[in-house]
Amino acid sequence: MKEFLYSVIIPHYNIPNLLERCLESIPQRDDLQIIIVDDNSSKELVDFMHFPGSERKNVEIIFNKNGGSAGRARNLGLELAKGRWLLFADADDFFTTEAFSCFDEYANSESEYDIVYFDTQSVDTDTLSISQRNRIYNIFISECDNVDKEKVNQVRCGHSVPYAKMIKRDLVESYKIQFDETRYCNDTIFSLLTGIKAKSLYVDHRIVYYVTSRLGSLTTQMSHDALMIRMEVILRANKIMRENNLSKYQNSLLSYFNVAYKIGFYALFKAIKLTLRYNGFNIYTMCLSSLRIRKLYKGIP
Repeated sequence: MKEFLYSVIIPHYNIPNLLERCLESIPQRDDLQIIIVDDNSSKELVDFMHFPGSERKNVEIIFNKNGGSAGRARNLGLELAKGRWLLFADADDFFTTEAFSCFDEYANSESEYDIVYFDTQSVDTDTLSISQRNRIYNIFISECDNVDKEKVNQVRCGHSVPYAKMIKRDLVESYKIQFDETRYCNDTIFSLLTGIKAKSLYVDHRIVYYVTSRLGSLTTQMSHDALMIRMEVILRANKIMRENNLSKYQNSLLSYFNVAYKIGFYALFKAIKLTLRYNGFNIYTMCLSSLRIRKLYKGIP
């Protein structure tokens, strides 16, 4: 079996032009494996005879005709990954020109770290003008000095996206960590568990990845069903943190209750019922957590 330094896993659905842009941001190297998982795209929107990446070396393409979610797609990618380090990208995002030089500084040595986190820049997908989509994660990164335990733990628990970090494949395989296959928030538990299980991590403040804002993407949707799925994932994440003596880093539930209230009484009732099921009402989820996040947004130390 051929060995690689990196495995880059990219889920894709109906945006071949943006996938092409993402692939162009990844250097062509013999030590780099790219795994693209197409999540049952439409033949009206995608030319499967000339699928992006099909002419490129060390690219494996999975056509998942059953459909599912980005989580399912990433899990399929994990099954094929051979790299020492895992990198994740969304098809509508892309890497900076310096990204892999930054990665190489850790990957080419016997790194003591299980995960290395990096910074991102949020941009509009069409105009590339600056947006605010990833602001909270960027605050976690910028606040972390790799010394203060609380700030390191905030990254472990709060950086709930898989991109802009390099993760040792051994870590994921040793603990059998997988993505949820829900439609929304399918990366939250994966990111939390890898962060918690990592014996050693490091935060590098350089920007290696562009996160794009795109009208109609799943991150912009909040229907009744979306709210319930997102909230259950957050409650599960909070439970994991409590079980690992990390209660103070739990996610606030206040914004979810606010959305539920705006949707209607039935949504609010279900939100309360779901929270009771997970024993989710506590001082950190209803008070301190929200205050901490507000302080971070305002830049208050």
